[in-house]
Amino acid sequence: MPNPILVTGAAGRVGAVGRTVTELLLKEGKAVRAMVRAEDERAQALRALGAEVVVGDLLDLDSMHRAIAGCESMYFGMSVSDAYLAATVNAAAVAKHHGVKAFINMSQMTVSQMSITETTPSPEGCSVTHNDALFSIHALRLHSLRDLCLA
Repeated sequence: MPNPILVTGAAGRVGAVGRTVTELLLKEGKAVRAMVRAEDERAQALRALGAEVVVGDLLDLDSMHRAIAGCESMYFGMSVSDAYLAATVNAAAVAKHHGVKAFINMSQMTVSQMSITETTPSPEGCSVTHNDALFSIHALRLHSLRDLCLA
């Protein structure tokens, strides 16, 4: 069996991006490990679609190791919160430790905090332009998952 692709936020409570990515990957015939925060009806629905479901917390390194181990690709998504940066650092560090080759960050932080005419400083002190943010959104919508080099 091929290495699964990890999708965090797969239950999709906020915006359903993780759930949508999970569904698209499964339709492409990919093995998907769907990370959720709780064992509930949404986790059961993901299992019914064919995903391997793992319950974990993006802020807990042990659960991140369990979720990422054996994956070569992952889609990282999390709703905007005060824990976003810590969760991103955890996920990236554990992904690097396990040799993940493709880490796709489905961030909504910058996009949600900017207007049509302004940019928002990133944590690194850089700015992202509105056009760059729109390109990132359109890239996810316009390209098939195969075009994102996950074959």
